[in-house]
Amino acid sequence: VTESHPVYVTQKGRMRFRYMRHWIETAHQKVHWRLPTMLRIAMDVLDDTLTEGCCFHERLERGDILICNNSCVAHGRDAFQDVPGQPSRHLVRAWMQCHGVDLYEASKR
Repeated sequence: VTESHPVYVTQKGRMRFRYMRHWIETAHQKVHWRLPTMLRIAMDVLDDTLTEGCCFHERLERGDILICNNSCVAHGRDAFQDVPGQPSRHLVRAWMQCHGVDLYEASKR
């Protein structure tokens, strides 16, 4: 395994969260490793907890934008299907870096 990351880590006094079940399962499959039972159970519990704790579940409309800090917000997306007869969805993803700005502290103001 060339790359691994803990799900939770404390960095500069703040917890960071990184969890991508799909990639955990895919990595195990690619190297022909059996997914440990306790890991599967832990991911099931985490998935259930995240599903129950969802606080934003809305359909974004044309022109809407959603900005979040991937290190602080657990997020996912529902499957999307284009509507026949309408233009295909056009998704733009952007990564922003704010050097010298503490977004966490700024968000508390």
